[in-house]
Amino acid sequence: PKRVIVQAITAVTSLQERQFRRGGPEEGDGRLQNGLTPDVAFRLLQRLVTGVGVRNFSFSRTKVNRRKIDGALYEVDFNRVLNVYSNLGEMDMAHRVIALQERTPHAPPLSPVTYSILVKGYGKLGDWNNIDMLLRHAAASDIEPDTILFNSLMDAYITCNQLDKAQAVFDSMVLRDSTDNSGDGRSSRDFPFAPQDCPPPNLRSFNILLKGLALKARWNDARKLSEEMKRVVGLWDHVTTNTLVQAAVRANDFEAAENILAENTMTVKDNKQRQHP
Repeated sequence: PKRVIVQAITAVTSLQERQFRRGGPEEGDGRLQNGLTPDVAFRLLQRLVTGVGVRNFSFSRTKVNRRKIDGALYEVDFNRVLNVYSNLGEMDMAHRVIALQERTPHAPPLSPVTYSILVKGYGKLGDWNNIDMLLRHAAASDIEPDTILFNSLMDAYITCNQLDKAQAVFDSMVLRDSTDNSGDGRSSRDFPFAPQDCPPPNLRSFNILLKGLALKARWNDARKLSEEMKRVVGLWDHVTTNTLVQAAVRANDFEAAENILAENTMTVKDNKQRQHP
């Protein structure tokens, strides 16, 4: 039955995630600690897709309320398996999941979540060329990007030491409502998505780019971005404060770091010691 296969997928992927967090599969052929091979999650997903009750079910790939239909395939099942292989760096297996989803008529279409998971995997591998490829493929496939996907792109590019590419993603979000992209020296002409199709930035968007600037010791740029953050988002959080301190320290501006700490602390009522927000 479909329910049993879904439960098996959940159990196996949870096991793989736990083993990954503990240091990955045992040496040798990559088997899990209980003897299961790494491709077992994919084989279960194949069985789910080709099950009689599911296989004979068909529906339009437009937005429908599929949760009420027992024979439907859900995106969460594909993404659960995809996420495991992405975390493990098994991108060949990840693309087998994508291929299965794309060639199955009754499977849900690829979404921004799918691309976010793939981007994360290539970011961990330091493979920015394939991140570029995914970005172009998403735009060519008319994917409606969301802020989570763009944040994932920025984070992956920074992990790959490609700060300029992360900056380009961020600029596309900031310039989405701008009719003149040349006023502040930014340009989105070469970005695959049109400005009007790009999502707005959120607090995490700014913090991710701040992290990239801090790693490069670009304190002045980080400070300017933090001011823009106040204007656009209207707030900071403890991540912002810590990242700005890191940027100042890496630039050897210890006075600035102390000022940031002094200006962004608060007093907790039940504790007289000053604390970071």
